[in-house]
Amino acid sequence: MSAKPTKKKTQPSTKPEKDIITETSIKVGKALARTSIQAEKSTNKVKKMAEELLESVGEKVSRTKNAVAAKKKTAPAREIALAPASGLSVEGHLGFLAGDLYQTLKAKGDTAASELVNALRKRGHTEAMIYAAMGWLAREGQVTFTPDGKNLTLR
Repeated sequence: MSAKPTKKKTQPSTKPEKDIITETSIKVGKALARTSIQAEKSTNKVKKMAEELLESVGEKVSRTKNAVAAKKKTAPAREIALAPASGLSVEGHLGFLAGDLYQTLKAKGDTAASELVNALRKRGHTEAMIYAAMGWLAREGQVTFTPDGKNLTLR
């Protein structure tokens, strides 16, 4: 005769499985609620700090605008030392001069600044305006200076 395998009896748990799941769900829910509350508090702190920062910046901008406006009212109008040619504004004159300088560099290539000044002075431009135009082109990234500052090159 063959012996029938006997089933091992398990001890019944003290709590039903449904109660354990419910209890675990409640714990998870409470943990999520605590996390949400902490996140909301952090968000509120960040919002408050951002509002304070914006208010501070707004006040500074307002003070700066007022200071500039007051300075414009009190500052006497000055004559421009570098008179623009043909009734152009200084900026307009510099723009045309920068174009002239650019075309000269394009034709000559790497050129000494002193040579450019001499060539453009022959065309009736002042030395100060020529250097201002060089700065304009350098600021726009159109030209670069050699490390010693003596030559200009187109980019």
